[in-house]
Parts: sequence; structure tokens; C-alpha cells
Amino acid sequence: MALLPIHVELLHAAFERRRARNPRYSIRAFAKHMSLHPSSMCRILAAKQKISVSSARVFLDRLDFDDRDKVAFAASLSHEKAREVWKDLAPYLCDNAANARAENQSNEERDRELVEFLPQPCWIMDKTLKIKAANTSWRDLVAEPMKQLETWLDLLHFEDRAVFLEHWIRAGETVRAFEFECRFQVTDSAFKALSIRIMPIKDESGRVLRWLCIAKDMSSSEAVGPAAV
Repeated sequence: MALLPIHVELLHAAFERRRARNPRYSIRAFAKHMSLHPSSMCRILAAKQKISVSSARVFLDRLDFDDRDKVAFAASLSHEKAREVWKDLAPYLCDNAANARAENQSNEERDRELVEFLPQPCWIMDKTLKIKAANTSWRDLVAEPMKQLETWLDLLHFEDRAVFLEHWIRAGETVRAFEFECRFQVTDSAFKALSIRIMPIKDESGRVLRWLCIAKDMSSSEAVGPAAV
């Protein structure tokens, strides 16, 4: 049986959570809550119908996704459709955008100091996968057009993104570091094989604020999918 796209799996999980609370909860009720026809919902859950941007907004607004699941949902949908989808859905990824902006501003200087201290190419991303700080080694590695991309996910080879997202979700649940090998886009037409270790940056209470990514050149070996460590 073919694996379902991550955004479809997240919809299945959301439906099952509702059915666990109410065994009589149906696909028809789920579709109504999402402002969809039941037949459309059935096709979406079977991965036989693509999700429009307008429907994606409804899912992100009405389903009980946490921030990590919101990112995975939008990123998976973006991979299926087009990069512009991510830009359109970005405002829906944080429950409190104003607080997120204030928090990011207060951490910018600390982030820059941290990444510049490290000799390897490294960067810090937030929970929406946007790059918040990067050191000189990273800037030397990546060509100027690549630095303008919306999220770090855009730099991964499209065949490596779905597997990365699975491990990203798992890392959010366990709040653990993980490491994986991937093809990383460094110019408009060139990819480099890198091993990337991603580690959570936490506050005093243990809440994850951002993620530190450190890259190692693996050009002499074949890039593979992520593996948790």
C-alpha cells in the first residue's frame, strides 16, 4: 500500500482524535466542519483529490494542529502543489504571530552570536522552518538566490523533504536532536550532499524556542534520507 502524503496523514489523525471522543463522529460531520462536501473529503483522505489553498486555510484554522503539525501540513502541501502555497499559508502557522515576532526580535542578537561562534556551516530556524540567523560559513556555502528562499525546507531536494518532515514531527514530539543526510541546494542548479544535525534550543522551562542546524560536507558519499539519533 502506497504511503499517504504527510498532510493527508495529519488529516486522518485529526479525524481519529474526534472519533475517539465521539465514536459516532462521521466523515460527513468532519466534512461539514471543514466546509467541504463529504465526497470531496473522502477523496482528500484517500489522497485522490488535491487540497486547494482556501481549504488548507480552513484546515489550519479549525483543526487541533499544534505548531509543528501546522508546519508539516503546509510544507507537505507546498511540496505537492507549488512554492507559492507556502507563502500564502505562512500567516496561519503561528497561533500568536505578534508574540512570535517579539520573541524573534529579542533573540536575534543571541542567535547571531551563537552561529558565528561555530566554524561549520550552521543556521538557526524557527518552528516554521524560516532561517533566523546564519553564519559566514553558511553564507559561503549557499549562493545568493538561495538565500532569498522563504524557508529552509526549500533548500532540500524535493525527494528528501517528505522523509525529513516525518523526522521533524518526531523530533518535536520527543524534543530530541536528530541527524540526517540530504541533498542540499547551494545554487540554482547544483546540490551538495550534507549531513545535517538539528538540535533544539530551549528556554529555562524546557520550551523549544528555535532549532540549531549544523552541516557537514558529505560530497564524497551518496545522500540518503533522515535518520533519528
